[in-house]
Amino acid sequence: MVGIDLYLNETLAHCHYVLPATTMYERDDFMIPFATLRPAPYRQATEAVVAPAGQARQEWQIIEDLTSRLWNLTPGLRFIEGLRRTVALFGSRLQPRLLADALIRMSAGGDLFGLRRQGLTFDRLTRDYPHGKVLAEHLPEVPLSRSVSYLDGRMRLEHKDIESEVASLAAREHDPRFPMRLIGMREARSENSWMHNVPMLMRGGRVQRALIHAYDADQLGVTTDDLLAITSPHGEIELPAQVGKDILPGVVAVPHGWGIVGGRAGVPRTPIRVPT
Repeated sequence: MVGIDLYLNETLAHCHYVLPATTMYERDDFMIPFATLRPAPYRQATEAVVAPAGQARQEWQIIEDLTSRLWNLTPGLRFIEGLRRTVALFGSRLQPRLLADALIRMSAGGDLFGLRRQGLTFDRLTRDYPHGKVLAEHLPEVPLSRSVSYLDGRMRLEHKDIESEVASLAAREHDPRFPMRLIGMREARSENSWMHNVPMLMRGGRVQRALIHAYDADQLGVTTDDLLAITSPHGEIELPAQVGKDILPGVVAVPHGWGIVGGRAGVPRTPIRVPT
């Protein structure tokens, strides 16, 4: 098994080979997934800021290298290899920048491959509009009759799978042995898990803590840094408490992405049990 990532983590521990990828500052970029989610049409492309460190390479370069060696194993890899060789005949490589440039050129504001002289390209965006370019104040208004694909022209707001799931949740009985609700959460300074590897962001003795409301903490006799044993019908975890009011009473939130270093404070203590 081969893994591609910035750091070694639990998943990569199962890999036979780990290939280092670049960070966001070591490659050019165009945010394709988020382009359709903006309230106003907006384009921004960026060049790499620094050279890749060590043996790190961009993901597409690693994947291209792997597929060029393994292309005969599956029909999908054979197709990719054929496409790669076709693009190579024109002196280019099958890379994300080529796709991003084509999308920019063919979409609103693009140069249509030279037909619109003042239109945008990847290079023009990075050179002339380093902070991006707003194409219009708002998205164009599209009548529902043009965007709904059902024959009767009506939107489907109900789905049988969603309906059955809602009914299942409504019928679920609450176990009185576990009166509180456990949820997950993200931490801004963690960015899931990979920022835990940045020493400057881990200053001040940062550890994984369970967020609990001050009211619940008072009822349980819990203070910040007390060790909690959070129990459920499925198991038990232990980690220090963080008492505050940024959460609803009756709810305990545990940040995810701390599996690399764990949430222990490093000092054996008797945990306070919190049934969830």
